[in-house]
Amino acid sequence: MPAKSEGQPGKTILCGRLIDGTGRAPVDGAVVRLDAAGRITAVLTGAREVAAASASTGEVIDWSSYTVIPGLVDAHNHLGMNSGGDMLAMATEPDVRKVIRAAANARVDLESGITTLRVCGEKAQVDLEWRAAAADGLFFAPRLVVSGEFICPTSGHAAFYGANCDGPEEVRRGVRRQIAAGADFIKVMVSGGAQEAPPGPMDPEYTPDELRAAIDEAHRGHRRVAGHCFGGPGADVAIEAGIDSIEHGTHLTGEQLARMAAKGIGLVVTAGVFMVEAELPSPTPAERALTVGFRDRYPEVIAQAKRAGVPLAVGGDFLHGRLDLEVEMLVKGGLTPMEALLAATSSGAAALGLSKEIGSIVPGKQGDLVALGGDPLASWAALRDVRGVIQRGVPRA
Repeated sequence: MPAKSEGQPGKTILCGRLIDGTGRAPVDGAVVRLDAAGRITAVLTGAREVAAASASTGEVIDWSSYTVIPGLVDAHNHLGMNSGGDMLAMATEPDVRKVIRAAANARVDLESGITTLRVCGEKAQVDLEWRAAAADGLFFAPRLVVSGEFICPTSGHAAFYGANCDGPEEVRRGVRRQIAAGADFIKVMVSGGAQEAPPGPMDPEYTPDELRAAIDEAHRGHRRVAGHCFGGPGADVAIEAGIDSIEHGTHLTGEQLARMAAKGIGLVVTAGVFMVEAELPSPTPAERALTVGFRDRYPEVIAQAKRAGVPLAVGGDFLHGRLDLEVEMLVKGGLTPMEALLAATSSGAAALGLSKEIGSIVPGKQGDLVALGGDPLASWAALRDVRGVIQRGVPRA
């Protein structure tokens, strides 16, 4: 069982190279100090300060051979699912098996350096229980930000997994049920899914009145709204209604992205799952073509999003522990390595509304840090070489 942070002594972390998640240039030989509660109290870079801190008699973690970055933020995932599997079969399996899969996936995510993960919909609101169990130290997991069941129509994409709501008033009740259960945010199906059968990826899931009702009710309850959306007319309604983030967004147009930027609406890129599944056998040639098309569309969409000034974050979707693939795709889309890393750290924190708590290594924030064997600014592959993980000041891997 993972140790909890209460009662732990403060720590001094010696860094070989520090990339602090603010966008500032890396610093060699920095020292990060944490208090007993796991909060960052100081980041020391001066030679004299570093020498004094290195001689500390308290607990010292020697990461002086590694590059240290903030804990990674996976802004879109499903702990109860795996890439390449049968979604319907996984959704309808016994609950105990889903719990075991979630625990296994959570450990993979945490050991890969993901210290915060936003769960974008799970069957029967089981993610609320996972959040509580993780907070109580019952299993190894990232910090979980959860939505409960996603809001979808009875005839819509993955309706067997979500809260089926039809008509504006029923949609409002569905949103209220998630808020009443304790959901941190609301996930709504804006467009169809990544399959050839309707509703397809460009088909709107809801009528404009239904979608506006979902977003309005969530905002009335002081909850952010994440919209599953590849593009199409549903995206226009979501943008107009002030949705907080578009998830996936592979077929958003330049004009839609410009309007998103004007409203501060973020895009959560989930490229890795398409990069992996494009190499797997597909049920039909048409579905394979769709998957390859999603993968191949991303660089241009990312480039347009960057030009427009859309806030970018990343998520694994059904793929676990592989945010390096998201960073790779962002760089292919024209982001600098530093910008891509920020999308997986501080920009991810902003997408979750947690910028004051996580995402960068600065005094006052929670002590989420990752040690890498290489430099992610030289190669995104360094994100696969995790040598240590500290979450809330507690070593996890």
